[in-house]
Amino acid sequence: MTNVNQNENLQPKPEREATTETVHSLRRNRSCCCAEARRLFQVTVSAHELHVFDLRSGRLARRENSLSNSGRLALGLIRTGSACRDAAGPGRVSYDRHHPDGLTGVYDTTQGANSRRAVNSTKLADAVLTLEGTEVDSEDVFVWIDVFCVNQHKSNERDFTWWSTTFRQAVCDIGHTLVVLTPFHDPIPLTRAWCLFEIFSTVDTGAVLELRLPCAEEKSFTEALQRGKFDFNEFVAAVNLDRAEAWDLEDLRRIMEAVTAAGGVERLNEQVISVLREWLVTQGRQALKDVDVEYRATSKLINNLAELLKNQGKLGEAEPLYREALGGRRTKLGADHPDTLTSINNLASLLKAKGKLGEAELLYREALGGRRTKLGADHSDALTSINNLAALLQAQGKLGEAELLYREALGGRRTKLGAEHPDTLRSINNLAGLLNAQGSTLGEAEPLYREVLGGMRTKLGSNHPDTLRSINNLAGLLNAQGKLGEAEPLYQAALRGMHTKLGADHPSTLTSINNLAELLKAQGKLGEAEPLYREALRGRRTKLGADHPDTLQSINNLAGLLHAQGKLGEAEPLYREALEGRRTKLGADHPFTVRTINNLAVLLKAQGKLGEAEPLYREALGGRRRKLGAIHPDTLRSINNLAALLQAQDKLGEADPLYREAIEGRRAKLGANHPDTLTSINNLAALLKAQGKLDEAEPLYREALEGRRTKLGADHPNTLMSINNLAGLLQAQGKLGEAEPLYREALGGRRTKLGAEHPDTLTSINNLAGLLKAQGKLDETGPSCREALN
Repeated sequence: MTNVNQNENLQPKPEREATTETVHSLRRNRSCCCAEARRLFQVTVSAHELHVFDLRSGRLARRENSLSNSGRLALGLIRTGSACRDAAGPGRVSYDRHHPDGLTGVYDTTQGANSRRAVNSTKLADAVLTLEGTEVDSEDVFVWIDVFCVNQHKSNERDFTWWSTTFRQAVCDIGHTLVVLTPFHDPIPLTRAWCLFEIFSTVDTGAVLELRLPCAEEKSFTEALQRGKFDFNEFVAAVNLDRAEAWDLEDLRRIMEAVTAAGGVERLNEQVISVLREWLVTQGRQALKDVDVEYRATSKLINNLAELLKNQGKLGEAEPLYREALGGRRTKLGADHPDTLTSINNLASLLKAKGKLGEAELLYREALGGRRTKLGADHSDALTSINNLAALLQAQGKLGEAELLYREALGGRRTKLGAEHPDTLRSINNLAGLLNAQGSTLGEAEPLYREVLGGMRTKLGSNHPDTLRSINNLAGLLNAQGKLGEAEPLYQAALRGMHTKLGADHPSTLTSINNLAELLKAQGKLGEAEPLYREALRGRRTKLGADHPDTLQSINNLAGLLHAQGKLGEAEPLYREALEGRRTKLGADHPFTVRTINNLAVLLKAQGKLGEAEPLYREALGGRRRKLGAIHPDTLRSINNLAALLQAQDKLGEADPLYREAIEGRRAKLGANHPDTLTSINNLAALLKAQGKLDEAEPLYREALEGRRTKLGADHPNTLMSINNLAGLLQAQGKLGEAEPLYREALGGRRTKLGAEHPDTLTSINNLAGLLKAQGKLDETGPSCREALN
């Protein structure tokens, strides 16, 4: 965990101990799967301890002080607590398995063990004895240690079916797996393949997965938390069970196959990281309780715990901690102390995440003013404040002010920190995002996004949340450029990573879900998009509140999807809810508010309420011209939409110059093959047809259709619209034979893509019926007409 504005390095990683460890515990009333085995021992990750359960007596076997003449350990019976305290000692042990039906308890110290499996008993015993809520001296608590139970060097003596059934069921029956995380900076159990398989068996069977630190490690970990030397994001980004190792590559292959067949490593990563997140919060809260009241508010721990909660999306739990830290620092350190300014910045960041932009702006400006004065304009913390204020202004729709600050922050960071520093890369990313939002030449933003992504991957790794956000951002740009095929795998990768690293309900994950839904909608995959839109909306309502800007975005987007599906009655109240919320939360001139005004106008037009739609269209266009400029893509969209409304009102002379302005602007801004450009071309063709200029309309209809077939695919709703439109033109020209196959193609595609009851499908039925009637094919006309009327 670190402060938002600080980039403190992690402590050097200690060298790994050549072992991993996991413990399984079982209550006595639970049954074990291999009941015929004379002695049954079970596994978990690798071990630090000698605990062997004797199934016949229901007690624990321990190592005697003396060896038999054969060099084998003689096993007696003791209780769990005694075994932990007395029987465990550092050493190397290897295991012989002889019993044909299960696992036996004979340990041979005359054989050498692989150094990766060396056993450090002390740490494991320490972790077991401090299990919360477990009395290890109790008669009904038993512990299995994997390294004493399974000899990985002889794993090939059994078919892997045995490991994936009997072994897995034993883990289920035991019901409780303890993973001892050591060293805490880079836990070994998360890097070993057999440990992975044991964790997988635990998670997949619904057994309890618990994490523990030995006391010595826990002390170091607490100190790291208190001193701000532990970065949660980096810790989670490093967790990737796909990198697990095994001394036997065949073991690794079979284990990975089993995990993949049950849902894949990403699913397992997600489940393990979810446990890690909750464990980290528990550790942080406990550590904070131990801080003296006099120093609690000014400790780094309280700020770091708040940051951890914020990173998990637990904004409500983080806010009181941030406020407590700020209050304590103002009182004890003074308003202009660097730590106080850090707290001001951090609280502002939280308020921005909660959508309280006005409150956040005041704090960001206070932090920036204090840092410029106290630390200097080129100090890294001052540059962070400049960047943060720019992001806030962008969220408020003040794009011009934001750009100046982004460029100042980027220039300062390049000079002060270097081109490859993560903060420099974040500044590049932010500037690219602003250029995209401004609708500036999209080609200017793309190389910036690609530079950021390359740097993040190199500097932070492919699974770091900042890297995943960069992937998402590049996908968004490609989507805006109309490169839908290139954008989709990036959106998918970002969503998988966010889901795994941050959790299903984290705000960044919900944003990724929303973005993928947007792409699927743009591709015409409306059925696939709907459940994603609804998932994002549910999560945002629950996590962020009904009036949060992100929640309002989800409401607007779901309304747009319903509109595209022809469900106009369901879409209207959602658009109105989004508009009311955005007017109140963001203001009437905010780009997002104007977008919803435009969307509601489009819906009212589709409902035939042209009089209600026109003032909304004009309001949206006026706001966009003022706020975004004449050639911003959103402004051009409003121009196109107003032209379409005027056309529907038979004001063809007023519509013509607006359509031409939209086409000219989109060709220059987006390119000739961009979906929005093709829409404007189609619309102008429709206007020319309505004016009776059929020969002028035909090449435009054909250009739109060819572009859409290439760009969107043959079954995209917009492509089907172009097919229908060209067919209508050909019919008007008297080319009935050419029109018929096009009408049939449009109808077939719409039936499949949109459903039999969709308004566009019914339009196609009506159009084909009219053509067939004009051709004198009355036998074919009747059923079609009846279907259209129904």
